[in-house]
Amino acid sequence: MLKDTSVKILEIAPPGVQTYFNNDPSSMLLASFIDETMKVLGTDADEVLVEEAKVFRNNPGPNEGIL
Repeated sequence: MLKDTSVKILEIAPPGVQTYFNNDPSSMLLASFIDETMKVLGTDADEVLVEEAKVFRNNPGPNEGIL
């Protein structure tokens, strides 16, 4: 719908991130996620994908795309 407008839509695909609701020590620190996300937002990327999320994005599971 916004294809021929000046609006740019970006997908942000976070990994597990430590927050008030998720204190899992294996999750990415919130400050690190924000820093990396802001760096990617300063580029022409169509998808905001931090380094820790790339392993999940590049290796989809057997039911990927089922919805």
